[in-house]
Amino acid sequence: MTILSFIARIILRLGGWTLVGDVPNDTPKFVFTAAPHTALVDGLLMVIFAFARGFRIQYLVKDGFYKFPLRFLIDWSGGIPVDRSTSNNVVDQMVAHFNATDSMILGISPEGTRPYRPKIRTGFYHIALGAGVPVVCGFLDFKTRRVGIGDTIHLTGDIHKDIQRIASFYKDMEGKYPENFNRDFTI
Repeated sequence: MTILSFIARIILRLGGWTLVGDVPNDTPKFVFTAAPHTALVDGLLMVIFAFARGFRIQYLVKDGFYKFPLRFLIDWSGGIPVDRSTSNNVVDQMVAHFNATDSMILGISPEGTRPYRPKIRTGFYHIALGAGVPVVCGFLDFKTRRVGIGDTIHLTGDIHKDIQRIASFYKDMEGKYPENFNRDFTI
């Protein structure tokens, strides 16, 4: 265990969080869903969890956060700035990143934002499908104070069936602001 992993575990435990699950060791590349995402602290907790479990996660962050002094922290922790004000074909860019490397874990929130949305964003699904990698369900459950890794979903290409399998994993979980979580994963 590295010193960073040790510190991350202490931070989570002091916050009352129980760590659950480990990175699947049979696949070096996957999309790591992070849900429910109802508060700004969620992304930070998932990055700390990754450090606690000893793996590096890359994640998409609004480019508005990518300014001094946060820019250095975002780079160091695996953040990839994204300009969401224009269509930049992020799905194709992320598929290209997956195809160009032997190991990559990309963390994405299916909700795409913290406030309630009647429909989830499906970019995480299209990235995983396009790169031929599984979706691993990462979670923050504020009801039970558990943070961790759950099911690995190998996509079939049937988006409705696959999304329902992912939604069933999250059905009993609660975000910090439960009313903001679309637990049905409506697409």
